Amino acid sequence: MPDTQEIKIPLAGGGTLCCGPGESRQWGGYLRVCDARGNEVQYWDQAEWRDDPELVIGAVFALAAKN
Repeated sequence: MPDTQEIKIPLAGGGTLCCGPGESRQWGGYLRVCDARGNEVQYWDQAEWRDDPELVIGAVFALAAKN
């Protein structure tokens, strides 16, 4: 997905937290964490977030703290 279709939040370690649009064209269709070189480290789609929000948000914060 092109960068213009994502919200990107810089992380302290140089990585980014990215969020893309969902089916309703609202943000939250997916989340991903990228390292400082822009390589995707992890990806979660909206179904994963809906089905196990505690696991996903915990993993997002753990990866964000490292990247």
